[in-house]
Amino acid sequence: MFVFRLPEPPIFCDVAVIAQKDVPCEGFMNTQAETWLILDDASIDRRHMVQAIADLNLNISLLQAAFITEAKEILEKENVSVFLSDFYLRNGLNTSRFLSELRASMPRLPIVVVTNQTGNQEAPYKAGADAVIPKHVSLPEFTKSIAAAVKHAKHLRSLSVPAPSDSKIYIPRDIAAYLHPAPHRAQAIGECSYFI
Repeated sequence: MFVFRLPEPPIFCDVAVIAQKDVPCEGFMNTQAETWLILDDASIDRRHMVQAIADLNLNISLLQAAFITEAKEILEKENVSVFLSDFYLRNGLNTSRFLSELRASMPRLPIVVVTNQTGNQEAPYKAGADAVIPKHVSLPEFTKSIAAAVKHAKHLRSLSVPAPSDSKIYIPRDIAAYLHPAPHRAQAIGECSYFI
C-alpha cells in the first residue's frame, strides 16, 4: 500500500473564508480564469451547483452537460480545469467506467463527485474521484463543500505522482469535515485526518 504524506504542516485555506466571499485563499484559483465542467442529468441539481459555485465569487467559466457523451465532447474541446459530476446518472450509463477512463486519460484533472446517494461511498473513489460531497444540503454548506473539495482535489493533482485510489491520503480537518464519506470514517493524525 502506498502512502502519501503532505508537506508539514499542510497548507490549505479556510473554506469559511472562501464561502463568505472574502479574499480567495492563495492557490485556490489561478490568476487566470478557469473552466469548470458540471455533469448531472438533473437540471435542478445543475442549477444548485451553478448557484453554489457563483457564490464563491471567483473567475470561473462554467460548462454543463446532462449526459456522459456531452461531457466527453466538452472535455475534448475545452481546457477544463475542474470536473464536478453526479455519480448515479438516471440515464443508466456507467459513470464509474467513465470516471475511470477520465482519470486514466487526464490524470491531473481534479474530479469531484457530487451525490445524494449514501450507499456505496467507496465506488466514486475507486473510479478516480478526488473528493465526494453530498448534494442535498443548504446552499451555504454546499458552497463550503465545493470549495473544500475542489481545494483538496487541486492539491492532490498538484502532487508529483497521482495518488492511486487505494492509497491513504492525508486531509486537513477543516476540509475533511465537508467531504463524503462522513468524518466517522476518518482517523486523526495531528492536525490532519486520513481516510482508509
